Amino acid sequence: MVPDPCDIYVDDVILKGSKIRDETFVRDGIRQFMFDHIMDIDRILAKLDFANFTLNGYKAFFCVPEVTILSYVCNQDGR
Repeated sequence: MVPDPCDIYVDDVILKGSKIRDETFVRDGIRQFMFDHIMDIDRILAKLDFANFTLNGYKAFFCVPEVTILSYVCNQDGR
């Protein structure tokens, strides 16, 4: 089962952040929206590990403001 913040395209796993930015501080200065995103990343990585998937560290990008996926530039405003 693929969790909601995750899209799969052939051999790519794309994790999306929430469109709602809850600016409430929850722990040690971390805002709720970022904490939720980190928990989503953790959950996806745990599922991939459980399924014995491997990731290419050179192709992995985490917590970047913008990324190009299938020729689309994606950022917090969408694509």
